[in-house]
Amino acid sequence: KRVSISLDGLLLGLADSGPAVANFLEFCQSCEVFAFSVADSDAREAQVLQMLDSLGARRAGFKRHRLMFSSTQEGRVSMVRQLQPDLHLEASPEVAEALLGKVPDVRVVESLPRVEEALAL
Repeated sequence: KRVSISLDGLLLGLADSGPAVANFLEFCQSCEVFAFSVADSDAREAQVLQMLDSLGARRAGFKRHRLMFSSTQEGRVSMVRQLQPDLHLEASPEVAEALLGKVPDVRVVESLPRVEEALAL
């Protein structure tokens, strides 16, 4: 399955990211994962990539070219629409609302679910 995940609010910037990291790595191992993050500079993009590397995302199967950045949430909406994933996991209700009817399965989640939970629904 092709799954897109908004990293902002689901993996980045969390006080306790332990469960989110484990679930993200599980997605990387079992799905074709595309990750999105808001970045306003090359330095921010490098920081996000370094963070994913330090978590072991590439070792779990995440491909660097599947990490995409936009400077706005509207940009993320456009990229996800073009990608047409089977499932998009999103922290922002506004982004999810903009994707309704455009992407087969969009879910607003407060935390990254386990793969079995996400794919079973």
